[in-house]
Parts: sequence; structure tokens; C-alpha cells
Amino acid sequence: MNILLDTNVILDYLTKRNVNYINMEKIVNSCVNKQNQGFITSHSITDFYYITRKYMPDNDRKEWTKFIVNTFTILTEDKETFLKCLNAEYLDDLEDQLQMECSAAADLDYIITRNLKDFQNSKVPAVSSEEFLEM
Repeated sequence: MNILLDTNVILDYLTKRNVNYINMEKIVNSCVNKQNQGFITSHSITDFYYITRKYMPDNDRKEWTKFIVNTFTILTEDKETFLKCLNAEYLDDLEDQLQMECSAAADLDYIITRNLKDFQNSKVPAVSSEEFLEM
């Protein structure tokens, strides 16, 4: 399956900040082993790098970021994507809206997230890591 990993679940995996990291480890491994094709948005990479400064030293952040970049297909945002998101009828969170738009444009199967309520208007179904692993 073609899956987008939301920024929050990547952070769960890398920082082991809650019990969700165990499920995310399985999902990331499924992408590494080519059982699933993993995607992330380009802005998630910069978000990850910035947020993890609290959790790990610079060298570790660089190595993890290289791992992410080498493991996942990166979906990019351009002017048209931003404008489409900003003109959306329901815009609560620009970051989430960008992930929904990029996922739809890439015709992905699922968005894996911890914040399902933030993806209620997504054209691509959003599921939790638990739901995805049960499929």
C-alpha cells in the first residue's frame, strides 16, 4: 500500500515519546522492507528536524533525517498546493491540509496519523497506526 506518515507518528517513532512508537516501528520497517511504499511531505522533514532538537543531539538529528529522506518518497508542496489549501472550505491546520492535499494528488491509499479528527475532511482515508496494522 501507498501510505503517508503524518509528522506526529514519525516523531513518535523517532523519539519513542509514547507507546505508539512500537506500532510505528512496525510500519516504518514495512516501508524499509518494501512491503509498503512510505511517503512524507517535505515540510514534515523540516518540522521533524526542528522539533527533535529537544530530544536528540544535532548529529543524531542529521542521521535520523538522512534515514527519513532515504527511506520515504518525499511529496513536495508548491505555490498551487499552498493556494489550494489556503482556499479550502475547512482549514483548521495548514500543515494537516498540506498533507491531505499532497496525499490526494499522489493518489495514496492511507494517511497514518495519531490525530484522526484533524483529517476528517481528507479525500485519502486517515487511519491510526493500530488500524493500519490490523488491515
